[in-house]
Amino acid sequence: MTAEQFVWAWIKSQFLMPKKILFVPENLYYDAMKQALDAHEKGLPAVQDKKRKKGKRRKKRTKTDGRKQPKKSRKRKEVDYD
Repeated sequence: MTAEQFVWAWIKSQFLMPKKILFVPENLYYDAMKQALDAHEKGLPAVQDKKRKKGKRRKKRTKTDGRKQPKKSRKRKEVDYD
């Protein structure tokens, strides 16, 4: 190891690299389920039921007279199994 490499290694170890490496674990599963777990502990339902909108669906009108047009059939590809 040359003196230049030694000096560079010493500078990295003293100034650039951290002296103490800290490991802080992240529990992603707990973070995702935290709301459901809190609700379970309180005795509430974990997932709120989705309320459906009450209303009539609008029918599509293709022409001004209000009648639906029949769907066009697609041509089928012919296949030879020889």
